[in-house]
This record gives sequence, structure tokens and C-alpha cells, in this order.
Amino acid sequence: YETVKSGLEKMGVNYPIELIKESTRPAYWKPDSECRACYICQRVFNNTTNRLHHW
Repeated sequence: YETVKSGLEKMGVNYPIELIKESTRPAYWKPDSECRACYICQRVFNNTTNRLHHW
């Protein structure tokens, strides 16, 4: 996202940030609201489980 945004800014193109984010997001990406458990370890997310716990 940042690379695309920076490149567009250098070219003088000004697109809304949400449009850039939407167009650079991978097709397999799911919003946090749709992710109920970790795809790696199957641990269910809750208020205390960090969604990025494998980083």
C-alpha cells in the first residue's frame, strides 16, 4: 500500500486512500470481523487473543 501510494504521489496522481487500499489488498484478504480463528493454529479469537499472535 505505502509503495503504491508513494509512487502515485510522485506521479502527481491523487486518489482517495480507501480506493488505493482496496485495489492493493490481496483477493484472499478477509476483514477482521469475518476472521473467527487463526488459519495457522485454529486458535479462536476473542477480546484477549491477538489476531497477529504469530508475528
